[in-house]
Amino acid sequence: MHCPRRTLASLSLIVLGLALAGRARAEARATIPALRQSADLLEWGRMKEARALVARLVAADPKNPVLLAYYSHVLNNFGETDKAIATAKQAVALDDHCATCHLFLSEGLGAHAEQQSKLRALFELHTIRTEMERAVELAPNLPETHWGLMQLNLTVPGALGGKISEAWRQADIIAGLDPVNGWLARAAINTALLKSDEALEDYRKAAQLFPHDPRGNFAYGQALFQAQRFREAEPVLARAAELEKASPLYNGYYAATLVRLGQEAKARQVLARGMKEHPTSRLPEFLVAQALQASGHATGQNAEWARNLVRLYLEVPPEPDQPTAVEARKLLTQLG
Repeated sequence: MHCPRRTLASLSLIVLGLALAGRARAEARATIPALRQSADLLEWGRMKEARALVARLVAADPKNPVLLAYYSHVLNNFGETDKAIATAKQAVALDDHCATCHLFLSEGLGAHAEQQSKLRALFELHTIRTEMERAVELAPNLPETHWGLMQLNLTVPGALGGKISEAWRQADIIAGLDPVNGWLARAAINTALLKSDEALEDYRKAAQLFPHDPRGNFAYGQALFQAQRFREAEPVLARAAELEKASPLYNGYYAATLVRLGQEAKARQVLARGMKEHPTSRLPEFLVAQALQASGHATGQNAEWARNLVRLYLEVPPEPDQPTAVEARKLLTQLG
């Protein structure tokens, strides 16, 4: 089952923080509504729409460091690393006191380092850490800056300065700033340490302690789905999809879970609702077709339904980190 890469969560928190502190205050206040919308679109997996929105904002205000930083982040999610780094550097040059600018410059540099040999990546490590620490210095009360440091310590080997203890410390800071995000951070650490049971418990706490926050509900439901615990996943993903109807990720995993439970009629209803909410982001169609094939339910009328779902998916370009057209055609072939 496809698992989209996690983007930096709750980007609207960064916008709000920039509106309250730092030299980017005026620019952030002017762009808060649009950036909130972009943050939501990214969180929901609707990255094509987020990119189009931020590109329009940048075109209208090309010297706004906050907008450029966000555009860098969006570009990085599309795998356009070189352009993302150049855009973030431009943002930093315009305002060295912009925490978002330093945060997303470090993100782009980190993505670039991942593409290099280990030796070449070593040369970029100092700059990545410097930019990340600068972001924390400028915005110590924003969870995203601490999440970046946590991920850095999980990624870098101990011999090069990565410390699991520091990752846990950053997770504790995140928890104090955003409790739901704190549980997700702890789950990320346990996942990195190959402690799947502990990670699942972290996700469970995020969902059960904060039942009205879709982030925890989806994370827990997705983890249960991936563990093939579909009956447990169903009510959790149902809640996430109800809390955030505009998310193709949430709708897709919920509908796929229903298929795995043999509830195809209900899954059809979820897909129909999702198509109205996000017609150009069709991950749900792929996930349901994949679930029909994996569960052995793609027979008779369901087989034609599954093939039609894949064809619908192929009608529009996929979102980044979603199945490619080649993968979709392979699934279509498997469906007969």
